[in-house]
Amino acid sequence: MESQIIVADHLSTDGTREIALRKGALLYDEIRQGVGIAVRSALKYVETPYVALMDADGTYPAGELLWALFEVKHLDVDAVMGCRQERDKDSMALHHIFGNYCLSLLASILYGSYVKDVCTGFWVMKTDVMKSLPLRSNRFTLVTDLYVSLKKGKYKILQESIRYLPRVDGSKAKLRMGDGFKIAWFLIHRRFS
Repeated sequence: MESQIIVADHLSTDGTREIALRKGALLYDEIRQGVGIAVRSALKYVETPYVALMDADGTYPAGELLWALFEVKHLDVDAVMGCRQERDKDSMALHHIFGNYCLSLLASILYGSYVKDVCTGFWVMKTDVMKSLPLRSNRFTLVTDLYVSLKKGKYKILQESIRYLPRVDGSKAKLRMGDGFKIAWFLIHRRFS
C-alpha cells in the first residue's frame, strides 16, 4: 500500500465524514472522545511503513509531509517533529507562544536535550516505532506524550522548522492556562515514573 488516510470520527457535525468518504479515506467511528484515544485506536488500521500525524485544522501545510517523510526514510532518524518556528500573523496568540516556550524549556531540562516545540501537532515517524510507544495520553497531551515516549525509548528525533498558519475557519486555539499546567505536570510525571 502506497499511502492511506485514516479518519477517526467522534460524532462530528461539520461535514468531516462526508469529505473523508468522498476523498477515499478510511473512516471509522470512535465513540470515545480525545485525540490520544483516536490516535491509538487508528494505529490498528495503519498498514504503511511510515505514519504521519497532523492537526486537521489547516495550521500545518500538508506539503510539508513530503520532506518529513523523505527525512525519516533516508536519514538515520526514527521521527521528525515539525517545530512551529515560522508563524504567520494571527496564527498563534502571544500567550500561547510564551506558554509553549516555557513548556519546551521544561521538557528540555527534564529530558536532557533541547526541544524547540514540545507541543507540536506535526509528526512523521516509522510505523513500527509509533506502534511500540507506550502512549498513555487520552486528550491534548498526546503530542507531548509522543515526544516523551520517543525520548524515553532513546529514539532519534529530528526537529525541523515548519510554517504555522492561522486556522482555516478563523477560530483560535482552545487551550487555556490550566491546560498548560496539565502539560507541565504530564512532563514531570512521565519523567519520574
